[in-house]
Amino acid sequence: MTTMDEKVAMFDMLKSRFSDQLKNSNSENCTDLSDQDEVDVESNANDNMMSKAHKDVLQDSLTVLVDNMVPDDLFNLFISRDILTSMDVRRIRAGSTWEAVNTELISHIMRKSDFAFTAFVESLRLSCQGHLADLLEHSSVREEQQKRPGVEDVMSAKKKQLINKQRPHLVSDMTPDEIYNDLISQKVLTLTEVSRIKEKWREAANEALLDYIVRRSDRAFGVFVDSLRKTQQEHLSKLLELPTDSSTSEPVVKKLKVKEDEKEVSCEADAEPQDAHVCTLEDVQNQIVLMAESAFGNIRRKDDTQESFDQFCSEMAQTTTSINNSLELVHALRTFCEQSPVNEDEDSSASSTADKLASARLANT
Repeated sequence: MTTMDEKVAMFDMLKSRFSDQLKNSNSENCTDLSDQDEVDVESNANDNMMSKAHKDVLQDSLTVLVDNMVPDDLFNLFISRDILTSMDVRRIRAGSTWEAVNTELISHIMRKSDFAFTAFVESLRLSCQGHLADLLEHSSVREEQQKRPGVEDVMSAKKKQLINKQRPHLVSDMTPDEIYNDLISQKVLTLTEVSRIKEKWREAANEALLDYIVRRSDRAFGVFVDSLRKTQQEHLSKLLELPTDSSTSEPVVKKLKVKEDEKEVSCEADAEPQDAHVCTLEDVQNQIVLMAESAFGNIRRKDDTQESFDQFCSEMAQTTTSINNSLELVHALRTFCEQSPVNEDEDSSASSTADKLASARLANT
């Protein structure tokens, strides 16, 4: 049996040992807490409010960003960087148009940190929107932008207007499958964007493609036009040729000569424009044939369903109407130019054109 004195001695020893362990534990815990405080200070560095300079850049560029940004591929990076939550993304994507989504997205970014601004610029570059990233990074030196190598401009209003003016022809006649590789390799579109466009039927895909192109850079316009030329769609690329500056060509100066006694007025041209191209009715007819062959050749049934057949018939009817309207225009031009009655060569040319158009249509049916 253990005596009372032995029990007291054992209790004192255990108490002393427990006290030492407690002190060591507290000491270690204090060190850990101190270290954690340092980590928290570092982690909170990215949680500071966005600087006024970055907010001003976003505010100054707001109109351009809203009108030109494609937001679809930006969200994944924002979620991975803890800049936006899934709930934020769903709320932002509730907008019915890209413009509405862009406005809400930029509003969210401006309430975040400077880290969010940097991630925003990075995500624009990764999604083939480097021209908008350049806008944000070089906004303080925009007057020197033309001198900075590698800096891209947003597509000019003149080029956007030209695309939108020719949109009906591009949507109805363009074959997009052959130009995607150029747009991807030249970093005009991403693989994800091309996959998204390809999910649509041809005319809807053309609509979507043009929606992307007009929001890209000035360089993208040139890539798009060159790609049309390289894929035997030159009749469409010509629609997008920018008018030459009138100041670079010699004006046609005309003099009025008045004979007072005979009261006659004559008009003479002193100079003719250089490299003037004469467009004949035969040229117009050849272009119509090329357009018809391309249009009829691109009409395909997606499958054997009734819906696909109805769509096929609708496209054939629309294309036929478009070609007939073009032929009527040629006839009107011939009448206007006082070339009627048609001589044997023109009659033969018109007959040949009609035969070619009929062959193109029958080849597809």
